[in-house]
Amino acid sequence: MPSNPDLAKYIKKRLAFLKDQRRPWEDEWDTLSELIMPTRRFDSNYPENNMSDRGDDIGADIHSSYAMYANRLMADGFLGQVVSPGSPWFRSFIDRTPEMIAEGFFPNELQPIRLWLDERDAIVYSELERSNYYSEMHMAFMDAGWCGTVVQTVEEDIDNNVLNFQTQHIMEYYIRENAHGKVDTAYRVYKVSAREMFKRWNYADLSKAAQKAIDEEEWDKTFTVVHAIEPREQVAGLPKRKETAVDKINKPYSSIYVEPDSQDSILEISGRDAPPVVWRWITMAGEHYGRGPASWAKNDIKALNNMTRDMLVRSQKEVDPPMLVDDSFYGNFSTNPGVINYFNGMSTKRVAEPVPLGGNYSIAGEERRQKMDIIGKHFHNDFFAILQSMEQGRRTAEEVRAIQNEQAILLAPITGRLEQDFLDGQLDRVFNILQAAGKLPPVPEELRDWEGAPMRMNYLGALPQLQRRMRLTSGLGAFKASLANVAQLQQMAAQSQESVMQNFDFDEIIRMEADAYNLPARASRSRAIVVEERVQKQQILLEQQAAQAAQTMGRAHRDLSVAPEEGSPAQALEG
Repeated sequence: MPSNPDLAKYIKKRLAFLKDQRRPWEDEWDTLSELIMPTRRFDSNYPENNMSDRGDDIGADIHSSYAMYANRLMADGFLGQVVSPGSPWFRSFIDRTPEMIAEGFFPNELQPIRLWLDERDAIVYSELERSNYYSEMHMAFMDAGWCGTVVQTVEEDIDNNVLNFQTQHIMEYYIRENAHGKVDTAYRVYKVSAREMFKRWNYADLSKAAQKAIDEEEWDKTFTVVHAIEPREQVAGLPKRKETAVDKINKPYSSIYVEPDSQDSILEISGRDAPPVVWRWITMAGEHYGRGPASWAKNDIKALNNMTRDMLVRSQKEVDPPMLVDDSFYGNFSTNPGVINYFNGMSTKRVAEPVPLGGNYSIAGEERRQKMDIIGKHFHNDFFAILQSMEQGRRTAEEVRAIQNEQAILLAPITGRLEQDFLDGQLDRVFNILQAAGKLPPVPEELRDWEGAPMRMNYLGALPQLQRRMRLTSGLGAFKASLANVAQLQQMAAQSQESVMQNFDFDEIIRMEADAYNLPARASRSRAIVVEERVQKQQILLEQQAAQAAQTMGRAHRDLSVAPEEGSPAQALEG
């Protein structure tokens, strides 16, 4: 690729700015990763430091592994209750546009469209099961716990015909959000082997050092590469985007690879429909990186680690205490097992005694348990472990349900960001990849006039579904509980012309119930079919009533044509 000094200068300047913006976060990430995820330790000097050379001292300063356990339990809980590999956890639907609403078009209630959507979802489930999705999602939840910011790429592994998900380490990424609070800029600085560079990029565009490694077949030698993804319109050195053009470059986001040591040469320029998927646990005003549970529990985690260290030292002293020995035994006394120490039995001097330790061991233990409880609450362990407590008989199903409802409300802001920023982005990318590969079924005839209508997701995991049912049925529970009283009111008003039950749309209530409990498409019928059948039944009923009325009138007419019997009241009236 030809030299592009303006573009290379822009990338380097932009990267320097992003590094300055991230620097205040790095000390905290270093501390938290050391105590919670030592195998994923943050290093602000990466990629200059080779992370594979850290040796076996990982986690040497951890004296309490409780924070590691709390983070893992939270990750296990989110995986099982949000994106469980053992049960459906999403269902796509068409978001009704204003035009659809104006025309009274309900696409999600038409069975051909609903079956088409379900078929698409089934294909995505199959592709996710074949990929590394669930293992990478577990890592994503672990990263969210300790650093609060997760960056994940979704690509197609063309060689193996599978999707490939990678939860990238935050130390490789520099991100920035736009005015709408969405991350639209992501610079990745990482290591690439000489073999991969030779396979992917033009030899002439590589640095002299990379070319030398290739020439000498040092294939495993690594070099630093910068991958810059950001909105195309803000990149200096690129021509203006041609929105009508359909190719790999004219897309909303630019994707540029640069080797910093290659002077002004650019390795690759292409386009993307979206940046990498980024989930931030929670962000404060003006912050571009997220804060996870560990950020709030940091002081408690450090205190617990120090307290555990001190208690371990105290326990060791209890088992093997320091000794006070008479100076006359200097050099002639040993505490090793089986050793014989000789002394004068007539002497009034003490041979040896343990040093009094003092302190209150029980108080320290209680404070330690309190710290563990606080840390567990920061990681929402009480919610994810509640089912286990029910299985062990410590809580009833009603108690579990009440606590789950309470915790679901508290977790709503977290799951809201998880769905909108992370899961939506993942599935959009997956559907686009499968659509481009021709793996998805064609649009049904009923949707042809609305092709391109926006698609959205309902999330069916235990936690999102609980929150959704609480939202959709917030008024239904009380309504159903008082239904008997409403029926009594209806009986009281039976003599009136109108019924109180006409105040309620029971069709809409039933549809809300079905939607809250994810009723399958085959079990529901569209509004149009229901209305049509009701009209037909009403028409048949009217025809039957008309026929019966005609029959009654005919019988009456026939009776009037017969002469009254002798002595009957009718004869008397005629008389």
